[in-house]
Amino acid sequence: EREADIILWDGGNNDFCFFKPTVTICVADALREGHEEHYYPGEINMRMSDIVMINKVNSLQSSELASIQAQHIRDFLGKDIPIILGKSIVTPEARDPTGQLLGDSAVKDMVYGKNVLVIDDGP
Repeated sequence: EREADIILWDGGNNDFCFFKPTVTICVADALREGHEEHYYPGEINMRMSDIVMINKVNSLQSSELASIQAQHIRDFLGKDIPIILGKSIVTPEARDPTGQLLGDSAVKDMVYGKNVLVIDDGP
């Protein structure tokens, strides 16, 4: 801890920090509104947070839904916490056989018109 200026802890919503952080940011899923009230340790992470980021807002039918979720979180926590609205945009990346990173147009040509399965560590 003494050797770093910044320590980033990612508990994956299944854990919380084992040391006292200066700032805690909790990432909420725009497609799972209200989950912060019903799941452990997600609720604890939300209550301990200094900032909340609602991710995947680009997946909602309307940006107004993200604003409603942000107000719901503030009401649930009982404090006027800063809430950031974020997008999750999938961008492909590929390398040639030598390990060289391919340009965006070459990668686009590889996947355009194809069915693609994206696996994330969720949520």
